[in-house]
Order: sequence, then structure tokens, then C-alpha cells
Amino acid sequence: MYISFTSGSPDKEGGPDLGVFKGPKGETPYEYGWVMRLTEDNNDPAAKTFRWQMLATGGEPAAGGFGFANPDNLLLDRNGNLWMVTDMSTSKMNSPVKSRTGDDGKPASISGVFGNNSLWYIPTSGDNVGKAFLFGMGPMECETTGPCFTPDEQTMFLAIQHPGEVNGIRKNQATETREFLVTTITGEEFTQIRQVPIGSNWPSKDPNAPPKPSVVVVTKSPKSR
Repeated sequence: MYISFTSGSPDKEGGPDLGVFKGPKGETPYEYGWVMRLTEDNNDPAAKTFRWQMLATGGEPAAGGFGFANPDNLLLDRNGNLWMVTDMSTSKMNSPVKSRTGDDGKPASISGVFGNNSLWYIPTSGDNVGKAFLFGMGPMECETTGPCFTPDEQTMFLAIQHPGEVNGIRKNQATETREFLVTTITGEEFTQIRQVPIGSNWPSKDPNAPPKPSVVVVTKSPKSR
């Protein structure tokens, strides 16, 4: 069994067990989430005991994460590999990260460096087990959700919820220049400049079109099969 824990940050309803839900370096609270794997003793679904391990941890690779933030819906393919979408809150997506330290001296949120919500592929066997691969990025200010395969696994359906949730219609191709203090996979920091669209016109390609939630179909091109 696989379970996604979208965030390790507490709220008014409570928080996670800090003995289990902590970051790669023991950080608590840990905002960026996990995917946990449960294995019943003796591979018996009726067993009353099981073992658990974090299959994938959110956060930056240099800090022990897999490169995503806030895992949510999960999908298993016929080979047992995991497909996962993320659910960062819109208020955190693409937020500038100019410093790694907050005004209170504690580590600041770096959610903005992860960009938009996205779709990931995580092999559970073979040479690439233990790695996460970015498969696709969602439109601005949306949640990617509900991935589903057809029986032959040649087609995937994916829902795009509330594109442009905060800024609405992207008008006249509006963008904003933002700075992000990014860490390389070996731990060096550098400032990245991004042109961030303001609002969304998705799925239309026409400027100033209103964004619309939709279900997309993802298929392989004939040449790549």
C-alpha cells in the first residue's frame, strides 16, 4: 500500500507525529510531504502488523528530497510503478525566494522554487528505483489531480483544476520578474531569475481568453511507441 502525506505542517486541527514525519535531516515541521510504503508482514493483507518506509520525500535533492513538493493523488501502473501529482497551495506556488532564512531567524519556506503543480513518475523496481522523474507541469495556479489510465495503459486522463485561481485571466501576456534562491544538487546556491505569467489563459492559445478547468488526455505519439 502507498499513502501520500501532502504536508507535515500543523494547522488548527493538529499536526503529524514528529517521530515519524520529519524531513531528511530531521526537520520538523516539514512542509514538503512524503509518499509512504506499507508492507504487511509475510505479505499477508490480513496481517495485523506491517513495516513502513518513506518511498519518496518532498524537498530539494541537495537536502535529501526528490525535487517535488506536496505529493497528493497516486496511481499505480501494471508494473507497480507509481505516478503522483502534487498539490501545493496556490498562495505558495511561484512565490519569490530571496532568502533561506525568515525574519524570525528560522528556515523560510522555499515552496516557490518548485514552480507549478506537476505530475511525477517514481519507479518501484529496476535500475531507477528510488528516483523520481518529472513527467509534466500543470498550468498557472492550478491543481493537477485524478490521474487515470485506460486498461491498455496507452492513455492517461488528468484533471486540471482551477487554473488562474488567484489572478484569473492572464491579460496581454502579462508576466512578472521574480528571484529564486535555488540550490544545486551538490548544495551550491545561486539566484535564478524567472519570468512568471500572471494569471492563465489555459487551455486556450488565444491571448486574454478565460482559463477553464478541464480534463486532458495524454497519449504517446506513434513514433515513440
